[in-house]
Amino acid sequence: MKEYTLEEFQKELRLGIPDLHSNKDNTNGDILSTSLPSTRRTSVLKLCMLCIIMLLPMTKDAISQVKVYADGRLEVYSQVGAWEKALKTIVTSPYACAYHLNYNNEDVSYFCAQGWLWTKMGGYFGSDVKYKQGILNISSPLSIIQTMQGRQYYFKDDSTRLRYGFIGQELEKAHPEMVKKMDDGSLAVSYMDVIAILVECVKEQQEEIDALKKEIERMANK
Repeated sequence: MKEYTLEEFQKELRLGIPDLHSNKDNTNGDILSTSLPSTRRTSVLKLCMLCIIMLLPMTKDAISQVKVYADGRLEVYSQVGAWEKALKTIVTSPYACAYHLNYNNEDVSYFCAQGWLWTKMGGYFGSDVKYKQGILNISSPLSIIQTMQGRQYYFKDDSTRLRYGFIGQELEKAHPEMVKKMDDGSLAVSYMDVIAILVECVKEQQEEIDALKKEIERMANK
């Protein structure tokens, strides 16, 4: 499929807009008017025009890093450094969605400006063995859990919903490997690590329970 720089696409749009809703072939060669159904042409045009409006303030060098395709795809080649923002969305409502995915006229995922993510079918995290090294069984999971302090709290931006979790500063003191410091100095916790520890903790406790049951049975049969 042919790809366009933003300048080329602007030219195509200028040539094709007058005949966009026409069933006639566009004599100026506008791909949107000749290769897509009318409803799809309209959707693609709206998306492309929005992209153009967003990118107009950019320099010519910046525009050369943008590609818009006839099927509505947009690619941005970014060379930002560590912790810089390759794509930034600024909203004015705490309930606005920075990214909103809709399929078959139904919402399937979005990022809310309040700072949470929703997906229709949950999520998966990379866990293939090919990504890992130094794999060992978790040592003394029960002792790890005993050094962790669970808390209940409210987020300052949502004071009506009670939440459960950890305080990054508290967990960092006992298990710094579970905590990551972000660029702004705030702390983030890997809750997936906690799940694995809890699984092994339950197994360890069950072994102790089974051993106690056998001891009780042995004493009862004397």
